[in-house]
Amino acid sequence: MALPSSRAAIGWAQSVLFPEAERGERVVVCLRKSRAWGLTRGRTYPGTLFAPYVNAAGYMNKGSQRNAIIRAARSALSLPHDEALMSDVGDPVERFGWSSMDDIRPLKPDGTPMNAEEVQAIKRHHEENSR
Repeated sequence: MALPSSRAAIGWAQSVLFPEAERGERVVVCLRKSRAWGLTRGRTYPGTLFAPYVNAAGYMNKGSQRNAIIRAARSALSLPHDEALMSDVGDPVERFGWSSMDDIRPLKPDGTPMNAEEVQAIKRHHEENSR
């Protein structure tokens, strides 16, 4: 059961905000909890209402829907539609050459990334001390 303030926010979004976006009057991009807002993740809605697929960090997955969202946002902000700029927008997994968010490594005090064994040792330490 949702709090009254949450129900009010969802009601307003569904009755005012989303219809305005579907008419193209504003751009709405739902990056988190799309189902809670009454949207279906990955579905293409009319106008400029979007609920794209995202990774665990909340970054949009690359593809035609992401490109459409960027175009709509840039248009709403009166920014040029520069495809070169669009390619620079992206998630850190791709930007830094990681294969997934699991590849992110904590840094040692000297600024170098920890290796997998060091990360596992830290995880074991936290698991043992959190019991």
